Amino acid sequence: MTNSQHVYRIIFLLAGTYNLAFAIWLVAAPASLFGLINISIPFSENYILPLAIGIALYVPIYIFAILHPEKAKKGIGFCLLSKIGTLFLACILILAAGWPVALLKMVFFNDVIWWIPFFLFLRKNNTGI
Repeated sequence: MTNSQHVYRIIFLLAGTYNLAFAIWLVAAPASLFGLINISIPFSENYILPLAIGIALYVPIYIFAILHPEKAKKGIGFCLLSKIGTLFLACILILAAGWPVALLKMVFFNDVIWWIPFFLFLRKNNTGI
């Protein structure tokens, strides 16, 4: 195992752990989670469980990337694209639906912070899809 594979395994472990913890917190105490950015839950509570499940579904991708970094390009590419898409969706919801701008703080810590390490992983492993 190369040093960079070890670093990326740590990154994917952190990403998976973060996603799982975020999903659990979202289900267990959504008001306290959104309270961190000083907003009330900006959508119906009926959407909390499906959102948490969607967030937790990334965890198997990260586990696969930890175990098989040489085969993880497609999965990490999917994760990166979805995290970029989340920022665009949040901007649309803020501009068009009046959601609180503070939501961007949550998007930053849940999505944007992973852009650089995921991009670097994909760039380093650019051997074709």
